[in-house]
Amino acid sequence: MGGTAARAFVSVMLLAATGVQAGRLPTVDYPADWRQWPVVKEGRIPGEGQEIDPDLPQIVRETFRTYAWVNDGKGSAYAIRMDPDKLDSGDYGNGPTAVFHVKASDVLLVTGHLAGTVSVYGVYTTDGKDISGAHPSLERTVCRSCHASHGTHSSSGFSCEKGICSQ
Repeated sequence: MGGTAARAFVSVMLLAATGVQAGRLPTVDYPADWRQWPVVKEGRIPGEGQEIDPDLPQIVRETFRTYAWVNDGKGSAYAIRMDPDKLDSGDYGNGPTAVFHVKASDVLLVTGHLAGTVSVYGVYTTDGKDISGAHPSLERTVCRSCHASHGTHSSSGFSCEKGICSQ
């Protein structure tokens, strides 16, 4: 079995083993050391009713619209941090890969990987409490469907690959 076929087989087996077939999405663990990860992007999520730059990639615009409700609809500063080992090597392996820290609400939107190819998501407070489902926009299904619908792309200085988007 060639490299690509072997990775695809492992990915399917991991998804089956984590309960996807039973209707449960796999999740990624809380990365306790996330504060030591380098910041790769910072910015601001516009609040409700505020204009979103139309030149931004669609996935970024959708993310901003999805989370405009935070901070009583005033938006929030954010920082994206990435595991330095994965950032340097480009090998996503298993476990947490990146966090999207929504600062006003102290929420971490965590992206991780299984076998380096399957993107998995989790939502935590900054101290590690799992809050996926505390709000409809914090469901892992929202993360998965948005990331999956945009796939791999590059535009306007942004690129997304394997569930990770960066500028």
